[in-house]
Amino acid sequence: MARELTTDEINQVLSLIATKRHATRDKAIFMLALYSGLTIKEVVSLKISQVLTTAGLISEQIVLGESYKKPNRRRIVYLNKKVRITVYDYLCERFNTTDLLPLLLTDTQRPLFTTQKSINRGFTSHTLTGHFCELMAEAGVPDASAYSLRKSFAHLITAKVLSPKFIETMCDTEDKYALVRSIETNPVTLKKAINLI
Repeated sequence: MARELTTDEINQVLSLIATKRHATRDKAIFMLALYSGLTIKEVVSLKISQVLTTAGLISEQIVLGESYKKPNRRRIVYLNKKVRITVYDYLCERFNTTDLLPLLLTDTQRPLFTTQKSINRGFTSHTLTGHFCELMAEAGVPDASAYSLRKSFAHLITAKVLSPKFIETMCDTEDKYALVRSIETNPVTLKKAINLI
């Protein structure tokens, strides 16, 4: 069963990725999954347009549409600064540029992450899952899988954010649950939480 990664294991995987041929791409995928909570299926489904702003920067949030999860329900995923920098560096390397503004004049509906076989074809969930299982095994991280990245995200975020129970206790209002829900779903609070990890 997949488990969360320790800080040392995260560094081991990142060190190994740095030695690989597609280091910038693999680091961006690893960081996205680890620090935003995206599943591998969500990562492979991403389009350039979902991460690139009209100013040629990497967006602070990604909106996942209906096709990703439940019908008529969108999911917003927040990206911290280190993830945005990593994705920016990857796109600059991929398109051999130092400025992403020219990308806006191209087909931004292409997959964000492509395979070495085709610059226009993205990964499948199965292929990317296998790739990261192999990377983690090679890095000496036992019993880890692609799901370990999402599980690690959950552990990282809960270690940095105060629990709803603490907020309930400190606020001592009549409608504690409404207060907690409003805090937990506030975009400003969510962005701050993501930037803590």
